[in-house]
Amino acid sequence: MREGPVAYQGAAGAFSEDAALQLCGAGALLRPCRTLEDVFLALVRGEATAAVIPVENSIAGDVPGCRALVARYYLQTGKTLMLPIVHALVASSEIRVDDVREVHSHPMALAQCRCFLAAHPRMRSVPAFDTAGALAELMRQPSRTAAAIASRRAAVHWGGVVLQDGIQDRADNCTEFWLVTPTSLTAAAFTAGGIGSKI
Repeated sequence: MREGPVAYQGAAGAFSEDAALQLCGAGALLRPCRTLEDVFLALVRGEATAAVIPVENSIAGDVPGCRALVARYYLQTGKTLMLPIVHALVASSEIRVDDVREVHSHPMALAQCRCFLAAHPRMRSVPAFDTAGALAELMRQPSRTAAAIASRRAAVHWGGVVLQDGIQDRADNCTEFWLVTPTSLTAAAFTAGGIGSKI
């Protein structure tokens, strides 16, 4: 188990949280962050001793900004993980798939479910900061015509109803995650360049 907080992007039940637990151990102290920018800020400000970040998905490709920021702020890459990603359509209550008009999720998740969304043209994609976060928000404001794309694990955590599982374009969908830590050069690079405008 890693000592000190480990930052990750997303709400409880996010795929990044799952990756962090697998990379750092079930007893790791996790620090959820709303955006990837917040994850890097937590690292360079010393609010976290490590971070778990998604780098590349087998369907949607590179996660924008991650590799460049790892290099720019002299972060050290440790363990890596290829995490299988299975997306589910989750609602706040039992409704029909055909009644869903809005689908909320992270843009990368929406991109991994293009075939499903194309097969349901009446569903409008609504970008959100996170898969699990989209579901959490839906559970706070229930709707009979909205759903989120998230993991079954997130559905269990937030009490959502899985309408359809395995809606990603390919069964072998996976995302590569890196465990990164700051180095002696990280703070100086942050001071020199800033981070908020560059992610």
